[in-house]
Amino acid sequence: MKKILIPIAFFYPSQIGGPCNSVYAITQTIKEQFEIFVLTTNYGIKDFDKPINIWNDAYDINIYYKNYTTFRDLYKINPFSYIKDIKPDIVYLNSVFSPLSQYFAFTCRLYKIHYLWSPRGEIDKGALGVKSTKKNLFVNIPFIKSNLKNAVFHFTHEMEKEGFSKRFPFLNKNKYFIIPNIKEDNLKNQKYKNPYPFEYLLYLGRISPKKNLQSLLKAFTLLNDASLKLIIAGDVNEDRDYYDQLLNLVNKNKMNDKIIFTNKRVEGSEKNSLYKNAKLFVLPSISENFGQVVVEALSLGTPVIASKGTPWQLLEQYEAGYWVEPDEMSIKNAICDYLRKNELEKEEMKKNAIKLSNQFDSNILKASYIKMFNEVINNESIKI
Repeated sequence: MKKILIPIAFFYPSQIGGPCNSVYAITQTIKEQFEIFVLTTNYGIKDFDKPINIWNDAYDINIYYKNYTTFRDLYKINPFSYIKDIKPDIVYLNSVFSPLSQYFAFTCRLYKIHYLWSPRGEIDKGALGVKSTKKNLFVNIPFIKSNLKNAVFHFTHEMEKEGFSKRFPFLNKNKYFIIPNIKEDNLKNQKYKNPYPFEYLLYLGRISPKKNLQSLLKAFTLLNDASLKLIIAGDVNEDRDYYDQLLNLVNKNKMNDKIIFTNKRVEGSEKNSLYKNAKLFVLPSISENFGQVVVEALSLGTPVIASKGTPWQLLEQYEAGYWVEPDEMSIKNAICDYLRKNELEKEEMKKNAIKLSNQFDSNILKASYIKMFNEVINNESIKI
């Protein structure tokens, strides 16, 4: 059985970003065809019950959870020892800016091991807008460029591939695959008790400028709907300056009793309850390579409003939501359009949401992922 090594800073059951779940879903989909080794950390995992600094047989794959105290711990991981011990046939990298990925890419080059790289939207305009100077300097380092030039890429959408190619024209000849993320199999369309005694719109995810939450707050203020509230679910400590800007906007518009921040990352059944009982889920991001939260919301029958900075035009094709410009008037108009619908129309849109989410089922995407890994492993013409 061929071996896949996945070095990734954060992994399920951690909820530090979408890749924790999306990469986990990949491993669960292909674990019967490959022997999988995940090298990660225990950061962001509540009630951690696995041994650290040792290989575990968890979730039917091999996982090594290293103890994480600071970001510098990622620099201490020695890729040579893991490559030597595991002897992987392929290394699957996530994140361009992670030192872990760059170290492993370099090691793969030395050992002539194929590596497949999924940028996860880090090179799009929204992501590069955060700490842009440092990031632009980083990707222009010759060592980093060499790592990228020798990679095969996995993109989750054509939009991500196009943006990446514009940023790195020298990669246009690289081999690549476009396969969307897989939805989590544990998301079931079942009854979840409403966590709030009122109707609400929902945003769930990082509190970051890339997410364009100020436009959502302004759109909600323009609604002037006394019966509806807005829940912003996410950890506010990632970017306190941005969170303070949002709070100032809420205070300025006297919406403190209408816009509620959970002030924490929401996970598990609590997260599913939020999705299931929301009138709408809104993702107003400046840019996204995929947007795993959209699939999560759709899976639970919740229609979605997503910005045109995301690759979710399918929402309108399936009549499962709206794909709009990322400005407050466009978002507000989409919300109003949904609220004006009668109950039968809303129920139909909820059914369409589930139908759309089924396009990302593991049974549908499994063959594509298996083919991708096998093709890279067996293709001797791919340079390393």
